[in-house]
Amino acid sequence: MRNKVVQCLALSLIAFGVLLGGCGGDKKEAASPAPAAAPAKEESLANLLDKGKNAPGMTYDYVMTGKDMQMNGKMWIAGKKIRNEVTVQNMKMVSIIDGEAKVAYNYNADQKMAMKVSLDKAKVADGPDHFTRDADLTRFKVLESTVYEGVKCKVVTRDDPENKIKAKMWIREDYGLPMRVENEVNDEKMVIEYKNLQVGPLPPETFTLPADVKVTDLGQMMQQIPKQP
Repeated sequence: MRNKVVQCLALSLIAFGVLLGGCGGDKKEAASPAPAAAPAKEESLANLLDKGKNAPGMTYDYVMTGKDMQMNGKMWIAGKKIRNEVTVQNMKMVSIIDGEAKVAYNYNADQKMAMKVSLDKAKVADGPDHFTRDADLTRFKVLESTVYEGVKCKVVTRDDPENKIKAKMWIREDYGLPMRVENEVNDEKMVIEYKNLQVGPLPPETFTLPADVKVTDLGQMMQQIPKQP
C-alpha cells in the first residue's frame, strides 16, 4: 500500500514538472515577424506637373542647342510677366512682356533704345512648363526615376505623331519643371537645358525698363504712316 502511495506521488511530481515546462517557465515564445511596410505610393504625373503652376516667381539660365545654332540666355517669370535676356552676335537684347498690361518691349541694352508693341491678348510666359502646360497626358509616358545634375527627376516621353513631334524630358520631382528637353520636330532635334533654377518672389523692377531708355511706340508709329489710297 505504501509503495503505491509513493508511486502516485512520484507520478504527480513528474506531471507537475511537465505542466510547468508546458506553461513556459524560462522558455520564451518566438516573436512574430513585424508586418512588411507598405510600398510608397507612386506620385501621379498630373500631380508632379501641378507643382510648378503656383510658383510666385522663378529665374533660371537656359541653353538652346539645335542644328548649326546655340543660344544662351536668362529668364525671369512672375505670373504673366516675363523678362528674357539673350546675347546675339555680341549684342545684348532684352525682351519684357507684361501680359497684364498687354504690352511688350524689345530693348537694346547697348543703345538704350526700346520698341513698345501692344499685344492683342495677354501672353503667358513660355517658361520650362511650356512643354507640359495644358498637355494631353495620355501622350506622356514615365520611363524611369533618375538623378540629373544632382536633382531627382522623372524621365518622361511625349509623342505627338499627328504633328510629327517627339520629346524626352527630365522633370524635377521638387518643382515639376523640366531640367532638360530633347525636342524633335520633323526629324530636326533641339535640346533645351534649364539651369540654376531659383523659385521665389521677384522685385517689380525686374520687369521695368531703366529710366534713361528711349521708348518708341510701334503702334503710334504705324498710325502716322499715310494710308495708301
